[in-house]
Amino acid sequence: MRVCHKRELRHAGPASRLLALALDSHLPSDSAHAQAAEDVLSHTTALTPEQLHRELTLLLNSRYLQHWAHNPLSGDLLWTIVNGHAAGGALTPVVGP
Repeated sequence: MRVCHKRELRHAGPASRLLALALDSHLPSDSAHAQAAEDVLSHTTALTPEQLHRELTLLLNSRYLQHWAHNPLSGDLLWTIVNGHAAGGALTPVVGP
């Protein structure tokens, strides 16, 4: 099983950890800012839009995210990860039991 080992996610639930991995996978390699269609993230994580918004707020409150917003016109979610992309140390996927 792959898990995120980041201080901010240590006590997060499975939905938050899965969403964090999904968000990180959408980041360009040179930026901490990204966006994706809400329905794509919803499908990827099996979360409803309402659950996505709740989990994004939890990631914001845990200081994993610096910012997130929903563009109602395009349906896109935009976010900024506090410490940037996994290559910069934000997430470290590991294999565990």
